[in-house]
Amino acid sequence: KAYWEMMEQARDRKVDEFQGEENGYAEVYDKAFFDKANKLLDDAAKKVAGAPAKYAERLAFTRVGLDYTRLVADLRAAMAKVKKSKDPNADKQARTLWEQIDQLKKKYPDAIRWTMITPGSEYMLRGGGLHPDFMK
Repeated sequence: KAYWEMMEQARDRKVDEFQGEENGYAEVYDKAFFDKANKLLDDAAKKVAGAPAKYAERLAFTRVGLDYTRLVADLRAAMAKVKKSKDPNADKQARTLWEQIDQLKKKYPDAIRWTMITPGSEYMLRGGGLHPDFMK
């Protein structure tokens, strides 16, 4: 429950304090956020150890969402560098993050609404173009 409350508070903060889809990710989804969220999930994993497998599976499914959130936060930071400086290292980092997202998508096809985060999709372009090949 604490994990979901934390996620809701983060989302509310992102929406309420930072106007526009591109704004607020670095401020809301920072290292402290991910450290706390991972700790909450790690603590939950300890509690379900030895319980029926469905609980560990549900927890793993939940962790996919957190991993995805971290990848998108990292991707937004890398793409900000690409847009600002055309830094080839940032471009490479962004492409590596896309590969990681693709791996997550293949492993957990039902965990995320993947069509929303497809390179070149209308939603992604509206959100700032999170791929080097589809920048605004």
